[in-house]
Amino acid sequence: KNHIYFQTINQNKMQASNPLPYEVSGDKNSKNLVVFIHGFPDCMELWDNITPEVSKDAYVLNVSYPNIHPSQKTKWGVSFEELGARLKQTIDQVNDTKRAVTVVGHDWGAYVTYCFDKQFPGYAKQLITLDVPYKPKQSIFFVLYTYVLCVAFILGCCCGNFLTRLVLKVFKYNPPYAKKINYRWNFFYFQLWKSLVQSKFNPKKMFLYG
Repeated sequence: KNHIYFQTINQNKMQASNPLPYEVSGDKNSKNLVVFIHGFPDCMELWDNITPEVSKDAYVLNVSYPNIHPSQKTKWGVSFEELGARLKQTIDQVNDTKRAVTVVGHDWGAYVTYCFDKQFPGYAKQLITLDVPYKPKQSIFFVLYTYVLCVAFILGCCCGNFLTRLVLKVFKYNPPYAKKINYRWNFFYFQLWKSLVQSKFNPKKMFLYG
């Protein structure tokens, strides 16, 4: 049986010392810890067909985010740097026997994995990133859909949910948990555009892609 950890975070203040929402499963006596962290527009259920097999030979940590997991909500989302730091806090809380850590990140989870590794180099033995290009192609379509999701996040409620589902319809993405997806899940894109705007005033800030 999976053990699930939820922690409620103040909406107006999220600290890097707070673990992200997570669940654990598998062989607790294993010397390996495999961490799964999903992207957008997904949730922990993304890994449902994978974790049972991995759990046979490893201890598995399945991580989610504020706003996507209902136990944690924040008005403006969480920065990527903070997500990287909180990912480490989450692993530290679970990895009591100092198992070898492998992090598997998908989509925005891949970017969070990179942020985590940049802040804590060498902490993870292996990084596996999925569904993320090495050199993103710049296009009007890329700018448009990320901007629409950012606006949906800012608008919130009915308008935000409508725009979010419209984008998913364009991409023909209809996972089993589609009804759970709402505007709050778009915080990645708000943080993306926030970072891009800030980069105009701080050229050293790196470009974000999702």
